[in-house]
Amino acid sequence: MVRFPTLLYRTIILMLVVGASILGAGTAPLRAQQATRLATAYAVGGGELIAFDAQSGTVLKRIGVSPSSGWASPDLLADPRSSRLYLLGAPIGATDSSPIDLLSVINTTTWKVLAQRHLPHRLEYILSGASVMALSADDSRLFVYSTGRAPAVRAHYWLAVLDARTLKPLRKQVALPHCGAGELAAVPGQIAVLCHGADLPQARQGPSELRFVDARRLVVTASIRMSTQSYGLVVSPNQKYLYVDGGHLTQVDASHHRVVRDVDYLRTSQSSGVAPFPHGFDVTPDGGRVILGLLARRSDPTAGYAIQQYALPGLHALAPVSLPFVHFVAAPGNQLITFPMLDSPTHDWQVSMLDLQTGQSRPLFTMNGPVLQLVVSRAR
Repeated sequence: MVRFPTLLYRTIILMLVVGASILGAGTAPLRAQQATRLATAYAVGGGELIAFDAQSGTVLKRIGVSPSSGWASPDLLADPRSSRLYLLGAPIGATDSSPIDLLSVINTTTWKVLAQRHLPHRLEYILSGASVMALSADDSRLFVYSTGRAPAVRAHYWLAVLDARTLKPLRKQVALPHCGAGELAAVPGQIAVLCHGADLPQARQGPSELRFVDARRLVVTASIRMSTQSYGLVVSPNQKYLYVDGGHLTQVDASHHRVVRDVDYLRTSQSSGVAPFPHGFDVTPDGGRVILGLLARRSDPTAGYAIQQYALPGLHALAPVSLPFVHFVAAPGNQLITFPMLDSPTHDWQVSMLDLQTGQSRPLFTMNGPVLQLVVSRAR
């Protein structure tokens, strides 16, 4: 994700560096998980979980969840093949506040809780951002980015590995030394981990690192040093490429672990103050474009905001689209789901659908509070 508006950036990075080893604090870009057929989106915030059609916007389910007892945001991961939704930090049906580390597996057909487990070492994000969870390609294992101190793990950062159905932990974990806060993405046979690098030794601080974990053998098999400090990781629908954002837009071949293309879009921007926005980075469900959000001035999110689109696979720049300050995820039908979060200048908490071809936006529904996490299920 990048450079933040100055005050927000300094505050979050301070919490990230100081608090990550204790509480797992940080912030990261929100990214989507889309489907090529019927796609269902899930949004949590304001004491409710809402399921809605990601193309039409029709609300399918609205259910109460308990607010977490911590300051960190809840997390969501959807698996359409098994009709499972992983909800971390905001269980359904409860009325009192609940621990931010409580993970629930929910059947999205019956909306019954199938399993629960406390994950005291889960990485916690201050603002909703990249999911700390990822599923293996065969849906058998759930990986959870973890931090702190655990008796069986030498590193301060690691991937906890759970049975995806029962949430029973495997004995072996994946150590990620000096990774700092990070984000996960699933590609065939692997889990990609973008290490933001806040905890790297002094001599190695600076650019982030992309590491690849064998999902079966549970070992790191390769790593790529990014050219910049990077805070955004998304996957192409065919899972062939990973895209990393951080002032440079980098295309990575997931199977061969190599950089294919790298675009320094900040250098070519007309505005010297432009900065990528951390909660605006995604790939369209048809795999035709990658979209990122840009602030006109990094110190003032209300001064100007636009989305920049790049045609894939060649990363050719398309015309930017000016918008009010929003967070977004890509949806089927050449659309973006836009929504407010805690840092939004307006507090109407309205979720909308933006047509990228016409530039027209239509309201979908209003949350009872800011959106804390929003994902769209990805068919694999």
